[in-house]
Amino acid sequence: MEFEEIQVASELLSTTGETRSGSGESQEALIHIAQTRFPNKGFCIVQQWTIVRAIASDGDLTKIHVHGHLPLFVFAEKVILDRRYCLFINDVSCNCGL
Repeated sequence: MEFEEIQVASELLSTTGETRSGSGESQEALIHIAQTRFPNKGFCIVQQWTIVRAIASDGDLTKIHVHGHLPLFVFAEKVILDRRYCLFINDVSCNCGL
């Protein structure tokens, strides 16, 4: 990674964005909801996170949407629970499926 890329990434992660509240449910309720709504899939409970919308061409957006995904990246800062290890150590991406 070049110095300019490191500066851009550092600026992105250090700026304040829009604060949003997550669920007010208990951890047990969240586990039940995730297991019921997405059976046989891994999931994470994250207390602090940053969501970044990717800039993509129309063609790339079509490819992303065809697979049922959104052009978003989640940087999990404080993982409370990681079922099926969908987050990996030193890997800031979440494979939980957005």
